[in-house]
Amino acid sequence: MADPAIRRMTLAEFLEWDDGTDRRYELIDGVPVAMAPAKFGHGRLQMRLASILETNLQKPCQGVIDAGIAFSNADDSFFVADLAVFCVPIDLTTSYHLYPQTVFEILSRGTAREDRLVKLPKYREVPSLQEIVLLHADRRKVELWTRRGTDWRLQELEGDAALPLASLALEIGLATIYDGIVD
Repeated sequence: MADPAIRRMTLAEFLEWDDGTDRRYELIDGVPVAMAPAKFGHGRLQMRLASILETNLQKPCQGVIDAGIAFSNADDSFFVADLAVFCVPIDLTTSYHLYPQTVFEILSRGTAREDRLVKLPKYREVPSLQEIVLLHADRRKVELWTRRGTDWRLQELEGDAALPLASLALEIGLATIYDGIVD
């Protein structure tokens, strides 16, 4: 017998929903989408970034790994950012937040298309978001999207370049981020 189709749901329904497994999901246009387990290189990059941010962020900013991001203008979407920084008070008992300042997504062969075509445009609609950082998992390359008024600008960084996060008053060398993870 085939599994029953998952019906479209709102964010509130999604947050209450349990499929009976340990799978993690995102909500895209009302449809729960399973997330594949991350590769170790992905996890190392995530951990490295978290460590760098933890020691360098100025209060009140704080980083969150696997941060749930919801959208004030859409009740049918919920993303799990690899890492996000919030510079407003956050409720540590909730599953999501509406006001990230900077979002980090680690691109892999399996996620790059969705991260660029689905998540990036949606993230760009979040008024509080100032930077979106897409990190390649297999080479020292970062795509930095920075808000300039109502526009977004892309800056591609490679090799030993530095990642400038102006809204966080922070600059991180790609060599520091990728050391021991990719050549």
